[in-house]
Amino acid sequence: AQHSKGSMEVVTVQVERHETKRQIEARYRSHAYLREQEESEPWSKLKVTSPLEEEAIAVRERWSNPLEDYDADEGVGGSEARGERQRACVRQLCAKPADSDA
Repeated sequence: AQHSKGSMEVVTVQVERHETKRQIEARYRSHAYLREQEESEPWSKLKVTSPLEEEAIAVRERWSNPLEDYDADEGVGGSEARGERQRACVRQLCAKPADSDA
């Protein structure tokens, strides 16, 4: 590199002390770190409903009366099919967008 007389560049050096294992663990347990982790997680807005709404009552009815859904033709896998229908219902309810005014 060429240097002309009188042209000097100022360089700032910063030396940081190495974190100990104990300091790293304390930082990961800190409130600020946990809040940062929480903020970086993807969240979905949920529509909060009353347990008395028709849709909530219908879901509880389906879950509280699983034998009504039982079809003799389902055979041995009936409970698995019923469980999958319940999980599909939950996914459908969770996928509904929240009301913008709620």
